[in-house]
Amino acid sequence: MPFILWYLYDKTVWGRLFMRSRTHLSEKQRRYLSKVFALLRQGPLLKAASYVLRNTCGKPNCKCATGQKHETPYVARTVDGKRHGRAVPKELRDQVPRWMERYQEIESLLEKLSEESWRRLEKDSRKTKSQ
Repeated sequence: MPFILWYLYDKTVWGRLFMRSRTHLSEKQRRYLSKVFALLRQGPLLKAASYVLRNTCGKPNCKCATGQKHETPYVARTVDGKRHGRAVPKELRDQVPRWMERYQEIESLLEKLSEESWRRLEKDSRKTKSQ
């Protein structure tokens, strides 16, 4: 998890939300930041790709011997150029996709926050050039 996401997650989970005033942010930025905090409070995040492994077990009387392979949901991530995968336990199979969606939503909101900051920089730089 990128540092900024962990930092924001840590601050919201332990109830130490930023006490600093957000008046220096635009209305859009405040809205995006509020959505990020709300998503962080909902639970875990997971940056991963998901896929399903289909394999055979080798037992002669199993359904997989006739062509209907066993399906196991997997998630994978890349660390230092190497792909690492894990099977998703049965008890987490309904939760893991939500973790991944939550991460993607937060990543999208952070991108929007960055775009707003770029707009502000461009606007402020135009002001200084005209002065």
